[in-house]
Amino acid sequence: MKRLLPFLCCLILWGLPPADAEVFEADSEMRAQTRWLVNSLEKLHFSNRSLEDISMEETLVAYMEALDLNHLYFTAEDLASFQQRFGQPLSRQLRSGQLYPAFRIFARFDDRVRERIDWVRGYLEEGEFSFDEPMTYETDREEVGWPSAGEEADRLWERRIQYELLNEIIPLLAPEEPGAESAAGEDGEENAAEAPEPLSFEEALAEAKTIVRDRYDRVLKNLARYEPGEVQEIFLTTVAKAFDPHSVYLSADSLEDLSIQIENSLVGIGAVLSQEDGVCTIRDLITGGPAELGGELQVEDEIVGVAQGDDGEFIDVVGLKLRRIVELIRGEKDTVVRLKIRPGEASDPAVRREVSLTRDEVELTANLARARLYQVPAEDGQRTVPVGVITLPSFYGGDREDRPNSSDDVALLIDKLEERGMEGLLLDLRRNGGGLLSEAVELTGLFIPDGPVVQVRTVRGTISDHRDEDPGVAWDGPLVILTSEFTASASEIVAGALQNYERAVVVGDQSTHGKGTVQGIFPMKRRLFSSEASENSGATKVTVQKYYLPNGASTQLEGVKADLVVPSLTRYLARGEGELDHALVWDEVTPMAFGLEPKEREDLVTVSPSLLRALEERSAARRARLEEFAFLEETIAYYRERQEATEVSLRLEERQRQREETLERNQSLDRRREDLRAEEYPSEEILLREEAADSLPRPGNRAGVDIVLREGVRVLADWVELEEPPAPPRLASGGSS
Repeated sequence: MKRLLPFLCCLILWGLPPADAEVFEADSEMRAQTRWLVNSLEKLHFSNRSLEDISMEETLVAYMEALDLNHLYFTAEDLASFQQRFGQPLSRQLRSGQLYPAFRIFARFDDRVRERIDWVRGYLEEGEFSFDEPMTYETDREEVGWPSAGEEADRLWERRIQYELLNEIIPLLAPEEPGAESAAGEDGEENAAEAPEPLSFEEALAEAKTIVRDRYDRVLKNLARYEPGEVQEIFLTTVAKAFDPHSVYLSADSLEDLSIQIENSLVGIGAVLSQEDGVCTIRDLITGGPAELGGELQVEDEIVGVAQGDDGEFIDVVGLKLRRIVELIRGEKDTVVRLKIRPGEASDPAVRREVSLTRDEVELTANLARARLYQVPAEDGQRTVPVGVITLPSFYGGDREDRPNSSDDVALLIDKLEERGMEGLLLDLRRNGGGLLSEAVELTGLFIPDGPVVQVRTVRGTISDHRDEDPGVAWDGPLVILTSEFTASASEIVAGALQNYERAVVVGDQSTHGKGTVQGIFPMKRRLFSSEASENSGATKVTVQKYYLPNGASTQLEGVKADLVVPSLTRYLARGEGELDHALVWDEVTPMAFGLEPKEREDLVTVSPSLLRALEERSAARRARLEEFAFLEETIAYYRERQEATEVSLRLEERQRQREETLERNQSLDRRREDLRAEEYPSEEILLREEAADSLPRPGNRAGVDIVLREGVRVLADWVELEEPPAPPRLASGGSS
């Protein structure tokens, strides 16, 4: 089971039923909901598969992993027992609406967690903790089997608790980061006295035991709050995901709270959150939100504590339900929330950082298209090239006349950039996860005459196309599309179509995300239920269609390949479609008749093989000589090293040494990053509406340097330079022959 699960599936890691509860039972409505899900999947899903085509044994494993991601609580004996008992009859039971296997497995999970927490309490009370043995703990156990009951499980948990204790002890022994500037100012002695004093090992151990004990007490409190409907949702979502990663079951509460389900949580700081193994992780930063503008949070950072106001006490949120963490982070506008962060880039899990943010609404205007005009030095050094950059976070729009849409906004920004002398345009889709298909088609039409943009295939095999009907072109010059593995769905259609038409050079990660499927949400109808059914009985989200480019190639799985690959950290932050369980396969359909007529090619700047070779040669030369690419490669290598170093030492001295090295390395990278920021090209902001200038949010001081964007605008400047006609030969001075 892969690591990143959707919001509903992830938050269950610590939620369980009441202590005295026996196996839950499904009522008539729950049985009807289960049958609805089965019918939806079998009749509507693009794959045209039935339950009999799905491995029920694998589905049971996936459900167990949804409850116990890191293989800590269940045992190998549990797995064998469940597969033998429930594997074969599961499809038949689902068809009849029975949920007994799901509830029985959950009850076993309940027992295992309670037994293990009793053991943890005893171990914390009676265990000896010297942290001087050459032992390690494997932090990523997804690919490791469940332990056998008894001694093997106990040894695993001894290391687990020592690992958790060390993560708390080390910051208490050295609360001030090595190499950090003193907190003292002119009245330095007074300020310095306020800094926390290091604790002795015995004091730190005692406090760490309290933190860990309280953490598992929260697990027990969460046990008492779980209800049958939540377990049903986890199980039925697991069944749906056996068809493909994007099909899920939505309970009535989830459907009502759809904004949280879709975004995981826009929580007042503009961050998308998920949870795994009880730890809340930042999965994305919303454009224009406080988290992004502050510049101190990054994707993959882990939130381990939340405090209110400037001086409120931190609440340890490890093991807390994600919904509860969301509630703690949300709050009134203009109030302060402080987060205790375990940096994603840190190789040692004991490293902590505090971030203070002022809550704010993530205004719609912050998610609109925005632009800058850069002055980029030409390769020959003779002049600068005005290059426009339009960043588009999503394809937005609506039927209301007063609601903005992305294609009109981009067209307006192009006009404004042209007025300021733009000679090349870069469309930044790196963080664009999709949106309205109609807007993606309209936006593609800004750069090509009329013609097909995307083909859509339904579950019945019928194929339709969506076309640009407007022969007008908003920009006919050099065009670069900047992509990453976060580029998904509708944004892949734009990049792929413009690449098909040879109108744009795609620059960025090796390929985009590869989500070439369309989901439909199907609310459950009251008439299908018994008289006990409520008005809102939830829904199923089912994959019903697939996207194909004009050349017939699907964007599913393989995404859109970059013409020019630039190394980036997003390659290791994002997870492509191919890394998700049960992703649909790549295929192709009959190509459409498309392309540019000879006259259109005369009027538009297009991409040729010789141009791509020339651009690649120049880019490769820069990547070989410029310091920023050495810095980028070092940062990528550092992150990969951290990702792969999942076996953590349980020796105190070794971990303290690693912590100091990590902090020093981070400070060195920060200094080099600041030096590179000083080399940014001159640029000016281009506003959609001039009156918004004063209210436009701007990044904080610690925002990182964007090396990939920098190279993107240089590629564009190269293209402009290569397109320029050669200068006429100069006539020789003097007499004639």
